[in-house]
Amino acid sequence: MNSAQPSPPDAAIASASDGPEPTPRRSLARRLLQLLLGLLLLALLVVAGLWLFLRLSLGQEPGPVRMPLGSAAIPCPGPFPRQGANECGAYSLAFGIASVTGREIDPEAVVARVTNKVFWSEAASGTLPRDIVAEARREGLSGEDWSAASGTPELRRLRLAGHLRAGRPCMVLIESDRGIQHYVLVVGIDGREVHLYDPNADPSQSDELTPDLNEERPGNRSLSHARFEEVWSAGGVLGLYRYWYFPLGRAGS
Repeated sequence: MNSAQPSPPDAAIASASDGPEPTPRRSLARRLLQLLLGLLLLALLVVAGLWLFLRLSLGQEPGPVRMPLGSAAIPCPGPFPRQGANECGAYSLAFGIASVTGREIDPEAVVARVTNKVFWSEAASGTLPRDIVAEARREGLSGEDWSAASGTPELRRLRLAGHLRAGRPCMVLIESDRGIQHYVLVVGIDGREVHLYDPNADPSQSDELTPDLNEERPGNRSLSHARFEEVWSAGGVLGLYRYWYFPLGRAGS
């Protein structure tokens, strides 16, 4: 006769299902992973909120659009200074301020105030649209920056032409021939082309001045209507600042 007592069924099941107790190191790793996932989710929410805020804060310019297009330009004789690396915003703005006010503006002084230098990445350096607007106002100019995302290509050009007729050159954010974000200044429009001051016209050269590719036309570079629409539509990042423009005008103009 076997005197051993059988173990209760519930105890046997519990004994079989229980695994080894988690070690303190494993518990700490799990908690760190949960913390990192939480921080990642928080960062994504912050980025999404910032993107939505910037997207909604840039509105469409109100008011009627003058027809027909015709031609419009502002006086902007050369020379045309050449920018340094990631200084297109500052140079375009300096040239625009000088064109509107008639004052001599040192582009390098504007660079020092508006260009954000990222020491670990030259590609990430540059100028934000809000810094351009703030600097223009510091120089006594007025105006708001807008998005021309709604409407047709012709209506967008009509908006720019209306500002040019009022003596306001327009900064725009485009995609350069190298596929990077690039500021230029619209100084003229006619029935076929959009005329620009491009501080990096002909980047194969390294002179302090850009070549005047336009000769008798305003600015130092011109794009066909179709090409201008193509590069303007590609300006901005992730839909932000697409078709961005900023008319530079005297206070009250």
